[in-house]
Amino acid sequence: MPKRNSRRLLPWIAGALLLIVGVTLATQASRISNWLRGAKPTDQPVGPPGAQIIPPGSPGDKGSSPTAGPNVPDPNRKPVELPTPQVMFSDSFQRPDADGSSLGVADLAYGGQGNHYYLPLNPAGSNGLPTVRLVSGVLTNSGQDFAGVQFAASPTDRGESVGQDLNIQVDLFTPTDAAGHITQAGPYFRSRAAAAGDGIGGGTSAGYWVALNSTGEVKIQRLNPLATVATSERQAAFDNQATHTLEVAAQGSVLQVSLDGWLLAFEQESKTVTTVAIPSAWENPPVGDNDGTAGIQFAAEGNRGLIGGQRATRLLVTAPRSLSGLPMQNNFERGKESEVKGF
Repeated sequence: MPKRNSRRLLPWIAGALLLIVGVTLATQASRISNWLRGAKPTDQPVGPPGAQIIPPGSPGDKGSSPTAGPNVPDPNRKPVELPTPQVMFSDSFQRPDADGSSLGVADLAYGGQGNHYYLPLNPAGSNGLPTVRLVSGVLTNSGQDFAGVQFAASPTDRGESVGQDLNIQVDLFTPTDAAGHITQAGPYFRSRAAAAGDGIGGGTSAGYWVALNSTGEVKIQRLNPLATVATSERQAAFDNQATHTLEVAAQGSVLQVSLDGWLLAFEQESKTVTTVAIPSAWENPPVGDNDGTAGIQFAAEGNRGLIGGQRATRLLVTAPRSLSGLPMQNNFERGKESEVKGF
C-alpha cells in the first residue's frame, strides 16, 4: 500500500517542481526585461528637476518644437516596454579582483553565447600594469588618465568584430571631486581592432564614443577625425554619486542614446534631435579603419592626471533595437528647431 501511494504522489511532485522552475525563470526574465528598458525599481521614470521631459504622444513629441520647463509624465502611465533584443553577450563582472591583463571572460549573466574577453587600452600605469582593473565586481579606472577595454575573442589577440549595428547597455559611474573635476565613461563602437595598450582616438582608429560626463551631459564624439558631433547639454540636477544606465543604439548612419530609461535629445548642427547622424567620416578621405570593434572608454578630458575612479558594471551587448518608444528628455531651451524620429 505505501508503494502504491508513492506512485500516486509522483505526478504531483513532478508538477510542483515544474511550477517552481517556471516561476523562477519568469522572474529572471522579468528582471532582465526591466533592466533592458532602463526602468527604475518604481517602474516609473523620473527626470531630473529642470529638465524637459516629453512622454510619447504628448505635445512636443513627434517633431513639434520643445516647450520650456519640465513636462512631468502622468504618474499612472504604464512602464514602456521595448522589444527584447537577441543578446550577443553580457557580463555582471562578478568574479575575483584582477588587473587589466587578466580581466576574465564575460559570464553571460544576462544572456548571450561564446567567449568574450577584454583587452586593456591605453598605456600602462607607473607600476607597468594597465590602469583598468576589476575591483569588487566592478570594472574600474584605477588611474587618472584615459583607460578602457576592447571586446575580444581571445585575451591575447586584437579586438573582435561585434558588428556595425548593435545596442550596448552598461551601468556607469562618473565621479567628481571637491574641485569640480569632470570625468567621462561610456561605450564606443565601429572602431579599429586594437592591441593591448593601444588608444582609440585618432591615428588609424574609427568609430564613435558616447561619453557620459559627471555633469549628466552626454557627448557623442567621433574618434577619427576627432570631433564632438552632438551633445545633450548638462542636466539641471544630476547625481554623480550614483550609477546610471546608458544605452546606445547604432543602426546604419544614425544613433540613439538613452539614460536611465529616457531617450536623450541632442543638439547637432543647430538642431535638436533624438536621432543623431553618425556618418563614416574616416572613409573620405580614408584615415581610419572600421573593424567593427567596440568597448568601454574612461577619461577625464580637460582634467588629465587630476581625477579617475570611473566605473562600469552590468554590460549587455545585443542586436539592434530602436529606442524611439521611450519617453524623451530634452535639456535645451525652447525655440530651437526640433526633429524627433527613429529608425
